[in-house]
Amino acid sequence: MINSMQFNAAVRVLSLLIVIEIIGLTTPSQAINFTLSVGLAHCLLAYIYGRKRIAESFSSLRTAIPSLSVICLSVALFYSNFSVYVIFGIHHIFNEVYTAQYPSSPQAASKLRLFRLFATTFAYFFAIRRTFGILLDVTNVLAFGLLLSAISYVVALLLVRPRISTADAFRFLIFESIGLVPVAFSLFVPVQATYFVLYHFIFWNFFPLRSMLTHSRSRAIIFFAGHLIATFVFWAVSPLGLAPVCDWPTWVSVFTLNSFLHILTSLAWSDAHPLWIRRIFKSSPAQSLTTVSTAITPALANTRS
Repeated sequence: MINSMQFNAAVRVLSLLIVIEIIGLTTPSQAINFTLSVGLAHCLLAYIYGRKRIAESFSSLRTAIPSLSVICLSVALFYSNFSVYVIFGIHHIFNEVYTAQYPSSPQAASKLRLFRLFATTFAYFFAIRRTFGILLDVTNVLAFGLLLSAISYVVALLLVRPRISTADAFRFLIFESIGLVPVAFSLFVPVQATYFVLYHFIFWNFFPLRSMLTHSRSRAIIFFAGHLIATFVFWAVSPLGLAPVCDWPTWVSVFTLNSFLHILTSLAWSDAHPLWIRRIFKSSPAQSLTTVSTAITPALANTRS
């Protein structure tokens, strides 16, 4: 069986290829409509598979207060018309960084994770710069930050070289270079933030499967089939679907509100975040703070119990 880094890399590449194919085969409005549909399915499955962790987050006053706070913040951001792409960017960056594999050495892992965090941040905002109409001066700052963080990552890789093999160093370098594909595309064609959103949803259709398969093939099948069915149902009732139930503004609003709720509550219900954030939502220090291979929710953590 392939290791987790190989699987992660394969899923990232597959997700990128699927996004490129969807964009090429659909009109902009169809692509957005599909993105919103698969996104609502993603949120629904997250709540279903994360119900155990959701219940735990309200099991004590210590965890209920921050959990309720992020829900209130989600609603406030929605009504303030704050850009969901900024919040999503943070969510995407944490997912990319904290679901990846790192060297077994804590010091080596910490260094690589830190510089990968910077590189992923600059890569995201540089790639989608046209979504926000970012000025040339700011674009240059993003480009410089991306170059500097990428160089810093390579330097960090060289510094931890005594703790990892040459083959592993090469794998880490190749793995990181996958994240630069959207940056490369953005030099020639406009890359919209919605492309990253679609990539994120597709990635989480596949990524949990490896861990699920180690426990039960039927669970993996049900999870994947659930995504497909939910996506079809949401698409069917979307403005461009078979039986539309609302207009575009309403559809976008439903998606945006659920996105804010999903992204911010994932701080409490997902382990794909920095340790200091996860500690806020743990009822006691004794609770496990080990990162599990999921950011959609702790769905896979639940399958282990």
